[in-house]
Amino acid sequence: SSLITTWEDLKTKFLSKYCPPARTAKKIEEINNFQQESNENIYQAWEQFKELLMKCSQHYLTEMQEVLLSID
Repeated sequence: SSLITTWEDLKTKFLSKYCPPARTAKKIEEINNFQQESNENIYQAWEQFKELLMKCSQHYLTEMQEVLLSID
């Protein structure tokens, strides 16, 4: 194991260990395919969407993209 000397090193090592690329890709796909369920009101759907975003902190979406995806 190499030493961690910068915050970027820490971030890279942390994400590679706890958020492997395959898992990240799956979470991003879930975000991109998000749809409000027929039995959900808008508040419930928005909360569910925000939860998806929190589970994948490296989704790289801007705030505007988040809003547009949630209402599409």
